[in-house]
Amino acid sequence: MIPLVVVGHCRETPNDLWSARLLVITQGATEVRCRYSVGGTASSVTSAPEAADPYERTLLTLDGLPGGSMVDYIVEAGAHTYSDQFRVPAKDGRAPRLALVSCNGWFSLPESERWVMWRRLRERVEDGHVDLIVHAGDQIYADKLRVDAAYEATFDSAPLTEASLTRRYRQLYVSTWSRPETRKVLGSCPSVMTWDDHDIYDGWGSHDVPEERAPLEKMWFAAAARAYQEFQLSHGPDGTDGFRGFVIGKIAIGLLDTRTHRDWSSGTILGRPQLQALTSWLESLCSDVRVFIVAPVPVVHANVAAALALLEHAPGTPETLDDLRDSWVATNNRGELQTLLLRLFKAGQKRQVTLLSGDVHVATLGEVRSTLQAHASAPRIHQIVASGIGHPPPTGVAGWLMKLAVRGSIELVGEDFVGRLRELDGRGTRVLDTRNFAIIDPNDSRGELDPDRNLTVTFECERQPSRRTYRLLG
Repeated sequence: MIPLVVVGHCRETPNDLWSARLLVITQGATEVRCRYSVGGTASSVTSAPEAADPYERTLLTLDGLPGGSMVDYIVEAGAHTYSDQFRVPAKDGRAPRLALVSCNGWFSLPESERWVMWRRLRERVEDGHVDLIVHAGDQIYADKLRVDAAYEATFDSAPLTEASLTRRYRQLYVSTWSRPETRKVLGSCPSVMTWDDHDIYDGWGSHDVPEERAPLEKMWFAAAARAYQEFQLSHGPDGTDGFRGFVIGKIAIGLLDTRTHRDWSSGTILGRPQLQALTSWLESLCSDVRVFIVAPVPVVHANVAAALALLEHAPGTPETLDDLRDSWVATNNRGELQTLLLRLFKAGQKRQVTLLSGDVHVATLGEVRSTLQAHASAPRIHQIVASGIGHPPPTGVAGWLMKLAVRGSIELVGEDFVGRLRELDGRGTRVLDTRNFAIIDPNDSRGELDPDRNLTVTFECERQPSRRTYRLLG
């Protein structure tokens, strides 16, 4: 097996150099070595892999990397090698440009179409337009594992165990990320990740779980969480209580975990410890950084209240129901939404805060406005949604209804916080219903951090026009 390499979190070290984390997945290797060079200076690091049945996984740290440098590397695992290069972020000068991606999956597309947007993303990385990739959930689609398990159960197969489920999740990660199109992106640009429901299964935390099924559902979650830790968290920034925040150059990124603690019946999405960890991190930041908060499900999207009230009493609609319950504005979730917005707007009075999301299989630009006097100096938070890089947009009646539901203003929490989606073409269009990813640039035309806090957002789209650029004013 050719080593699967994910370039992960890069951080500045006390000596003004940088280190980079690499995750390496192998099969049958007893030792993994990475030889790397920067500007003609060669180094190497070697480690013994740990078992992750049916693979091995190795975490490597590449040290002594000058900011802004290009790192050439080759990973050796027995007779198999993989080579590529990536750029280290820079502390000074241009602020990192982010690629925002989500929803990497669909099983019914022809292979010639399935990976189109990943090829486009690799081109943008090679062109030097992306410094860091933010994966905002659904890096895999594990729904198929549920289908397969249900099918096998009809033939009295051996009972599922947590170990066998974990093995299947690992195999799904490897089969998805080993595609040439995804492999070349993951191995050539630093990535940070947070999960959403499909990384577990569709609608996790928003279902009503019968008591007799609770042990089985907990086993599914435990297996998914183990694989999530191994494939997404291990190479990322450190965190506390599910929240992970870090500063890279002149921007700060906070990654929310909106699945581990999600429970519809108790109105929990983040949980108090994670909210407190977010608050402490926000308070620790300097006032001159640009803050991006990654919340996989958008705060602003469709007005779901009426539809949810109807479906709560309509039998036979579990898939639609869990999608509506996932929304931040669903009745049970508004308490935590209010707490989150109060803390983000408080932080936003000193520094710019922007929400980054995925999940909804369309691209949008939105904003949240606060009417509270305490937020008068900075009453707006922008929201950028890019979805999906693999999953196609809703079509037919579902697509038509979504376009109707996103019109006008949406009361998020009473009249204190109101959301709306921006028109994108002057003709009333508020969603880009095509596969996509976004590139977010906080710099001005000189390549320096924009002093007016403006952002340039470019959506790379499958359907023409293939590149659409917008300016968000600070």
